This record gives sequence, structure tokens and C-alpha cells, in this order.
Amino acid sequence: MDRHWSEEARAIVRRAGHNRGAARDALIELLSDQDCALSVAEIETRLGAQRPVARASVYRAVELLHSLHLITRVDIGDGVARYERAAYDHSHHHHLVCDSCGVLIPFEDPGLEQAIDRVGAQLGFATTEHEVTLHGTCVRCN
Repeated sequence: MDRHWSEEARAIVRRAGHNRGAARDALIELLSDQDCALSVAEIETRLGAQRPVARASVYRAVELLHSLHLITRVDIGDGVARYERAAYDHSHHHHLVCDSCGVLIPFEDPGLEQAIDRVGAQLGFATTEHEVTLHGTCVRCN
């Protein structure tokens, strides 16, 4: 669990003038435990396993956390928005997507990061952010 992220998220929400909300707190706890992105449907299912949460409450909480830059949207090309906690320590991961079963696997690669920086520098481009998603077949579906 990323306790630092969850505490910081709650503090930012408070400073933005929002009172504590059960669904929002549950969402913050859920995302602090995740290594990778979840769709709203997955969030709703996982929160519902603990206690019933209204779909509208989940959407409102996601919208608020996204608007406060506490979570980032991940688009893997299937039309389903996924969300994961924002990395305040500038750590960064990318995603592997199995086109057969849909599993989403995070990965880090310092060499890839260096290559992206090198390409940007060669082209005189100041990259502020990037997202890499690799599609293929996972070991289970292979």
C-alpha cells in the first residue's frame, strides 16, 4: 500500500474544500493498493465487495481525483478509460496489454526512458510526459 499517496490525496482533497466521503475514501484506499490502472467498472466491483457503493458515487470520486491530478487516465486503445494513482515521486511505468484476455501488466524500463529522452533531444523537443502501451499476447494466452 502506498500510504504516502493516500495521505497526500486526502490532504489535497481537504485543501480543495471537500469534506470526507466514504466512497472517495474507499477509492483512495483501493487505488493506493494497486500496481496498475483499473476501469470504473473494476473499481465499482472491488469497492462493492467491501460494501455497496453507488455507481454515481464512484464516478464523482473518480472525476474529483482526476481533476485534482491525483489519478491519471490510462488509455490502452480499447475505448475503456482506466485510472491509476499519479506518481508524485516521478516514478513512471508503462503497460503491456494482452489482446486475448485483456490483462494489463505494468513495466518499467530505464533504457526505454533514456531512448525517449534521447529522441526528444535529437529533435529539439521538450517532452513533458509520455505513455507507452505494448499490445500482444500474455504467457497464459500464448
